Amino acid sequence: MVKHKGFKFRIYPNEEQAILINKSIGCVRYVFNHFLAKRKEVYETDQKTLSYKAFSALLTKLKKEIVWLKEPDSTALQNALQDLDEAYQKFFKEKTGYPKFKSRKNRRQSYNTTNNKDAIRIEGTHIRLPIKEVQKRNEQIAQLNQQVADLNSKLSSTTDEKQKEELRKQIASLKSQIDSVGNAQQMDMLRLQSLSNKRNEAFDTMTNFVKKMQDSRNSIIGNMR
Repeated sequence: MVKHKGFKFRIYPNEEQAILINKSIGCVRYVFNHFLAKRKEVYETDQKTLSYKAFSALLTKLKKEIVWLKEPDSTALQNALQDLDEAYQKFFKEKTGYPKFKSRKNRRQSYNTTNNKDAIRIEGTHIRLPIKEVQKRNEQIAQLNQQVADLNSKLSSTTDEKQKEELRKQIASLKSQIDSVGNAQQMDMLRLQSLSNKRNEAFDTMTNFVKKMQDSRNSIIGNMR
């Protein structure tokens, strides 16, 4: 009989790492809920059920449409699809409860990743996780703006009304992505500021506590003398 052993580690990410981890959790929750809703919709309208393979193909397409889904650990998103598929398998075979949407209000937030090519490993006193380096937001916005400029150039040079309409739709979609990236950048800054403020508050509280303890100790020693 094969026995599996698991280990639990408490990690202490820095501010940037904490944001990336929380992004992975949020993206996993979004993907799970998106495809749960999609599966319900397809079944209710066409009396069909989508497989994991179909989900995987749709996820690739979805990541092209939603920029921020490219930022987190990609294997975590695939694992979210597998978790959803397994939940359905249990529902049909073991008569367990129907899969539920994941809530951000749940106190326990997590995601599953895969150890591909030793991506997860212990290095001294640190644990390496497959957290991608997030492409700089400014670079993303610059790339999207360049695409908008190219499409505007095509728009001004064409006389075909159908092509113009299609170009306008593409431009509107790109501008929406630019707004999304800009908003995400602003939220990142707010999160970093919030984390920094909390850390400073905790440090000030601890400093004041230590100072009071020292003053109290000095006072006791003075009275003893």
